[in-house]
Amino acid sequence: MTTPWWPELYDDLLADVLLEDTSEIADTLRFLVEHLRLSPGARVFDQCSGTGRLSIPLARWGANVVGVEQAARYVERARAAARAANVAASFEVGDAFEYVPDAPCAAAINWWTSFGYLPDDDANARMLRRAFEALAPGGWFAIDYPNIANLFVAFRPHEITRRAGITMLRESRLDLAAGLLHKQWTFITDEQRTERTSTLKLYTPDRLGALLAQAGFVDLQFFGGLDSAPVSLDRRRRRLPRATDRGVAAARRGCTRGARRGARLRTRRHPRRPAADRERRSVRAHRRAAQAALSRATISRCDP
Repeated sequence: MTTPWWPELYDDLLADVLLEDTSEIADTLRFLVEHLRLSPGARVFDQCSGTGRLSIPLARWGANVVGVEQAARYVERARAAARAANVAASFEVGDAFEYVPDAPCAAAINWWTSFGYLPDDDANARMLRRAFEALAPGGWFAIDYPNIANLFVAFRPHEITRRAGITMLRESRLDLAAGLLHKQWTFITDEQRTERTSTLKLYTPDRLGALLAQAGFVDLQFFGGLDSAPVSLDRRRRRLPRATDRGVAAARRGCTRGARRGARLRTRRHPRRPAADRERRSVRAHRRAAQAALSRATISRCDP
């Protein structure tokens, strides 16, 4: 069994460097409101909510947000931010592979590469199934995930970020045979030097679409950035902050006459249908995802 690396990585050092950046929040909020088709008062599930960097703006906009996060310290920070903003946002310490909100949600999000942390597809898919189970019929799910095609084309073995008196070095190594991206993280302050590691399973859009379809989502769509452009190999980072290394997928959970999108879009849930019918819909969703393999985002609809 793989030992989880994320409890050690996600501490205050990483939060101070990466999780306080608000440069994309306004664009992200517009994207989610449009593609998840949110209306004020909608209940939104933030899967892996971190310090509330996106949950709080969503709640300030008018959503009723419930977030789950494995790092207790991040939940403390998110709760404090929600109190300071006086918004409808609640946060729980929990395992996103297992956690489902106590009431159905109109939409769910998994943002800033919070998916794919295990080398096993079935293990990773558990998180997608929890997102599906969190949605009410007709709800949508949006997921933000790296554009793997661009990652290969513009691979950066070293990156240095400086913020809040902290220097962070990321050293990346590709394991193409296993389909994994390994990173060595080094945080340097005046008082200490801290090293961490991480691993990300690499999913092309078609493969991510297949996992979403297996979880029950339908109507998958992919986007290349927060401007809703198609995924492409050469999306310029300077045209949209960090747009070149991320993709967005949206799907919806089906209901009798509709569907929910997810992964930076929405999906809706249908009642259970015969296995052959579900298989045909899964195949169609997979083909659509494969045709959009060069988009930066996906949208998928889910059937139970």
